[in-house]
Amino acid sequence: MRKEEIKQAALELFATNGFEGTSLADIAGVVGLKKQSIYSHFKDKDDLFLSIMKDAKSTEIDYYRAHLQNSDLSRPDLVLASLLFGVKNLYDTDAAFQFWLRYGFYPPKHLYDIVQAEISDNVSQMEQDFTELFSSWMEQKLIPEQDVETMKEAYMGILDAVIVEIVYVNEPQRTQKKITALWQIFWRGITLKA
Repeated sequence: MRKEEIKQAALELFATNGFEGTSLADIAGVVGLKKQSIYSHFKDKDDLFLSIMKDAKSTEIDYYRAHLQNSDLSRPDLVLASLLFGVKNLYDTDAAFQFWLRYGFYPPKHLYDIVQAEISDNVSQMEQDFTELFSSWMEQKLIPEQDVETMKEAYMGILDAVIVEIVYVNEPQRTQKKITALWQIFWRGITLKA
């Protein structure tokens, strides 16, 4: 139980103050422990950070997969559009997702390679899931036949743009307008018959 309390306090402090701006003493103070007590759960601050990173990593994949599982897959337009708009809501309501995105862009310098490996793993899983999804929709004739790799890359590019907008700007009206524009152009593009 204490381990989870430490991780939650660290997550909130890292998200608010950054990695460099958060000390183990700060984290211990929030939980009501002495700094030394943290060492019975984590080797050091890096170990604690990476433990939170691994937990936060699953937030993104779990969101996409749960969304797909709970959607009417016979309506690719609704599935894909609601997924894009839902990313903004997830960012606004989930501290682990905020942590994941923030440190995906700005990892502690000395942990860069480790963080990038985690991000690459998520991207690979998402690419595989979207490739299978678009292929399935084409087989069912729900979207016109075309190069699935191009379609997947375009959609992932839109997701990347939405994430950049959220992390750097996070102005609700602007973000909504941008997602709407990107979505409309993408959907028109993939549903045009050659």
